[in-house]
Amino acid sequence: MTTIAALQGTLGTSTATTSTTSAADAQDRFLKLLVTQMQNQDPLNPMDNSQVTTQLAQLDTVTGIEQLNKTLGQMAASSAAQQSLQAAMLVGRNVLVAGNQLSFSGQPVSFGVDLPQSVDRMTINISDSKGNVVGSFQTGAQPQGATTLQWDGKDASGKVVPSGAYVASATAFSGSTAVTVTPLVGATVQSVGSAADGSAQLQLSGMGNVGIADIKRFL
Repeated sequence: MTTIAALQGTLGTSTATTSTTSAADAQDRFLKLLVTQMQNQDPLNPMDNSQVTTQLAQLDTVTGIEQLNKTLGQMAASSAAQQSLQAAMLVGRNVLVAGNQLSFSGQPVSFGVDLPQSVDRMTINISDSKGNVVGSFQTGAQPQGATTLQWDGKDASGKVVPSGAYVASATAFSGSTAVTVTPLVGATVQSVGSAADGSAQLQLSGMGNVGIADIKRFL
């Protein structure tokens, strides 16, 4: 086993794992191993300068990777803390996330759509819990991305529908080509937590937990 291999065994598996051994300790152990190797080398086949230089260069590589991992870990921790702070500022805000369930209680309902490309025309349908379309309207041309819409809670005859749960759906076209539409629903951020991987999670009213990346638009 070479000196650098012995050093890696001392440090314990790969440098990707968390290590309590400092760079200074690693260098000290390496030098001790190198001295021991030189003291016990074959007198008829001693190490030449190039071998020593190569092993020293390997030490620099191991030490550099360890320091890089430490720096990246500190940056990740700082980024996670900053993300949590930003997420905490969202409490009480209304947002749009993927979904099609609308809750009508007598007031206009904000919702939206997410389009992968711009469209020439789009039709929005609102259905009740039995699948009956109670309201429908057209929006005309819409740009790519998330668009905020609003339903006034009225049916095709202009009457206000009863309070309850409704479903929003949409069909859109670019020329004669149908475009897939992702419906979005509005929800209020109630609290902020952390996922198993340490990333920030938002608790939405009636929606459960979502990641910050799942938010399509702020209302």
